[in-house]
Amino acid sequence: MAETFSIGAAYQSGADARESYIRSRIEDQIAYYESKSQYNKKIYYATSILAVVTSALVPVVSVFMPSDIVPKLIITLLSATTTILTSLQVLFNAKDLWTKYRFNASRLTACLHQYYSHSGPFAGHSEEEAFQLLVQMSEAQMEDENKGWGTMFKHDAPPAQKP
Repeated sequence: MAETFSIGAAYQSGADARESYIRSRIEDQIAYYESKSQYNKKIYYATSILAVVTSALVPVVSVFMPSDIVPKLIITLLSATTTILTSLQVLFNAKDLWTKYRFNASRLTACLHQYYSHSGPFAGHSEEEAFQLLVQMSEAQMEDENKGWGTMFKHDAPPAQKP
């Protein structure tokens, strides 16, 4: 059974509370970003490869097939498939999502490594001060990421109509 994180744990002191927050909040968020990054990478590569293959088959079919209705139908289907795959890439934006999730995972991972190694912004702080700084930095990074989603959806919304 997965350990659940209570918000109160972030405000408690002690190594157990710190590790609970790191596992339940930061490491889980990193795992989520990495999972979504891999998913979007697979979608991007799959649609890209299929679009290239279907696009490349159009001239092959047109040259080596007799000019009756079946080859024309095959060429049309291949062309339509290429158009659909290319449109899906634009619609679902898998390449940008892949890199965005990868970037967010890397940022949180770097922050966590600096915390554990007492380097960067964590150097020279007590354990409790360093943990408070870790919470502030990681929550700020996750909030920035959430704001980015809000901005993205705001741009996708149709403009409001005036009465």
